[in-house]
Amino acid sequence: MKTESVLTTGDFASLVGTDIIDLKKYLQGRTLDGNFLYRERTGTERDEAILFVLKKIGSGELLVAREQMNKDYWTNYWGDILKDFLANGCDVTRLTPQYMRRYPFFRLCRNYVDSEDATFTTRWFDVLKTCLFSQYLREADSVYEFGCGPGHNLVLLAKLFPEKNLLGFDWVQPSADILTAMANEHHYRLTGGVFDIYSPDESIAFPPLSAVMTIHALEQIGPNFEPFLDFLLRKSPALCLHIEPIYELYDPDNLIDWLAMEFHRKRKYLDGFLTRLKELDERGVIELIKVQRVPFGSTFHDPYSYIVWRPLRKKI
Repeated sequence: MKTESVLTTGDFASLVGTDIIDLKKYLQGRTLDGNFLYRERTGTERDEAILFVLKKIGSGELLVAREQMNKDYWTNYWGDILKDFLANGCDVTRLTPQYMRRYPFFRLCRNYVDSEDATFTTRWFDVLKTCLFSQYLREADSVYEFGCGPGHNLVLLAKLFPEKNLLGFDWVQPSADILTAMANEHHYRLTGGVFDIYSPDESIAFPPLSAVMTIHALEQIGPNFEPFLDFLLRKSPALCLHIEPIYELYDPDNLIDWLAMEFHRKRKYLDGFLTRLKELDERGVIELIKVQRVPFGSTFHDPYSYIVWRPLRKKI
């Protein structure tokens, strides 16, 4: 029988890249100890997990993200969530995308683990976002999320900081309609809009003390991030926060990381973004504030690493 373990507050601080004192401050008294039980896979069960991942990578079932996830796909996907959202009284708990489902097992500190709690990963992600939003977005007057989907990340931000102006952009209309309905029903200071990340809208201007965030949005565009990055450099928001799978942060000499790298390549996820930001940092164009590998993820990869940076023309 597998031995059960628990993520402690100290474990969370290490994973998030902060210390326990700051973590407790960001969580405002929220208790973590005892709430995140898991079991590490060892021996035959670990081998089974590795074989499962290898077979999936080699199966031909994994489609290229940006080819699969086209505008028609997302129009239908967010359209279905919009219908469900409206039919259930604009209940924000209905907004979590179905792809954030429970996997047969997940990754933790370069190993595979199980949990009987189907909400483990979504609750863990809420803790991460709470910490990062509290640490990096507290001083922003306005926050812009690009690739916001159904707005589930903005819901958390609105609850943490009801005084902030929140703007969510995605590249299809149903996403904007969800945000409009959410704002009307729950009185959030929230606006939705349509935005093509491949051809940014030059009419958008960031007021002083504006922050930009992307959460699992840039992963979809592979190496084609330059138009959006150039847009950010031209428009110069005060701060940028990206929670994305970052290929450069994996260790190719570690088997579990190597499998994540193979999955990342197969899906053709975000490619070269951190390398490009480091080049801009060395040239004095931007300041890289924080680059954090977060060794936690789904069955196949670690999508919760984050990068914080700012153009050097403004400060937050």
